[in-house]
Amino acid sequence: MSGSAGPLLAIDSSTSTGSVAVGAAGHVLAEVSLRVAGGHSSALMPAVDYAIRSAGLKPADLGGVVVGAGPGSFTGLRIAGATAKGIVQGLEVPLFAYSSLLAAAAQAWSAAGPVCALFDARGRDVFAACYRFGDGIEAVLPPRALSVDELIQRMRSSGGDVLFLGDGAERHAKELTTAGVGRCAPSHFGVPRAAALIWLAETWPERGRVADPAAWQPDYLRASGAERIAAARRAETDAAVPRADTAAAAPPTETDVAGRQANTDETATEGDGKAARKQGAADGPEAGRGAS
Repeated sequence: MSGSAGPLLAIDSSTSTGSVAVGAAGHVLAEVSLRVAGGHSSALMPAVDYAIRSAGLKPADLGGVVVGAGPGSFTGLRIAGATAKGIVQGLEVPLFAYSSLLAAAAQAWSAAGPVCALFDARGRDVFAACYRFGDGIEAVLPPRALSVDELIQRMRSSGGDVLFLGDGAERHAKELTTAGVGRCAPSHFGVPRAAALIWLAETWPERGRVADPAAWQPDYLRASGAERIAAARRAETDAAVPRADTAAAAPPTETDVAGRQANTDETATEGDGKAARKQGAADGPEAGRGAS
């Protein structure tokens, strides 16, 4: 049963294919899919407005907003999150947030075994989460970032025939199937749909209800590429520059002490020689002859 008092607006822009939907009482009233690679900010709000109008509603008719919480595109998640928070603040309605991986996996909710949603995270990494659907939702593998090798190792011990879906599954399909840990669904199953978010909010509202919408943030799972590059550069700089306080704090070795003592003795000898020559000059030539 939905935890809202009216129709729900759902937004997901965690991947390059964004989705906006409006639904109520178990029915999807309107859904818009849009290719948003590099243009989330300019495409999302027009899609929201179009979906609401296509459902025959006004913004004031909404009873809640559901948002895909990530992981995925950092830009897309930030924009979707800010849009959802702005709407719930303006309309004073509840906010619900569900993993975008769960929204993708929910499209295969009738699968007999685990459903594992994979989003491409560049290189050999994926954002992954695996679920079993039944009377409830069991998170076999909670959302996380890991390598394909780690994922295969985990799936070997999960038991059952795993169904992989998402753009990460597409990219690594050959490796996943060759490893014998499961099969890959057709590509159209792998896009997180806003309609699935509405289904989740209506079926398991308390699982996604956000207690403090103003403080809520998407689940990025890891730092952005730019943040990781900046951190690596800082680490390289720190490693290249010796720390003066570390050198000053190091206790002297026996060699250091001996060297310092030798320098002191040498300085003292040199000082004695200078003093003797100064005294000789003060005594004059006569003193010099007397010494001979």
